Formats: sequence, structure tokens, C-alpha cells
Amino acid sequence: MGLKNKSKEDSGVLLEQYKLAVTMADKVSDRRGITNNFFIALNSAIASVGSLTKEYVLIFIVGILFCFLWLSILKSYKRLNKVKFDIINKLENDLPINLMQHEWKLLNKNNHEIFSYYESYIPIIFILVYVSCIIIKYLPCIKLFIECLKKASSIQ
Repeated sequence: MGLKNKSKEDSGVLLEQYKLAVTMADKVSDRRGITNNFFIALNSAIASVGSLTKEYVLIFIVGILFCFLWLSILKSYKRLNKVKFDIINKLENDLPINLMQHEWKLLNKNNHEIFSYYESYIPIIFILVYVSCIIIKYLPCIKLFIECLKKASSIQ
């Protein structure tokens, strides 16, 4: 399926479609930012509540689940924006100038790192903190279990 301008009269329609596509891509990026802010606030609250109680393991497990949900949503937004920018690039082929394509060429030439790559580090960091806290909580039990295994293996 190609995106082609059929006639000269349609060039105004093409420009309006291009503007709409760019606006929609911006809105997806805005929603992604709002989602990130929500999950950062949620995980900050989970970490705060967890630090105030001795029985924080269940709270942190819920935090881990929210982080996996967050990563899934980020992946979905990334796919959605990729499709939107593919459409924008195809529309630009029929416009006098292709600003988005040129911008990406310049960014890639300067080894530009894509934000979504770093964006996914935030939930991963929260997961690592939660898992570390859970391990620390059960470290004495883990040590005892290892000692029991060593004793059991030395008996045989």
C-alpha cells in the first residue's frame, strides 16, 4: 500500500494529512511522557511505602509487576510511533521538502542515541532496587539454606 498524491488539487489535502500525522505522532510522544511520569510517581510511592514497613516484600513484588507493565507500554508506544513516522516519511516523499527524514539523517550522522532506549532503563532500575531489597531481606535465610546444603553434602 503506497501513499501517493493523485493530482495537483490534492496537494493541499496531502499537506493537511501530513500536518495531522505529525500532530498525532506528537500526541503519542506526549502520552508516553505522561505515562512515564505516572509510573515514576507510582514507583516512588511504592518504594516510600515499602521503606516504612518491615513487610515490604509483597509491596515490592507489586512494584516489579508495575515495572513490567510499564516496559510493555513503552514498547507499545515505540512501535506505534515507528509506524506513525514511517507514514510521515512516506508523505514527505510527495512534499517539496522532507524535514523529518533530513533531521533523522543529521541525528544519525552525529551518533544520536534514541531516547526510548534510555527511557526503558528507569523501570529496569526500579526492578533492580526492588529485587535487591527482597534479596537483602531473605539473605539470612539464603545463607542458612546454603549451609544446610553444604552439611548435607558432607554427610554423604
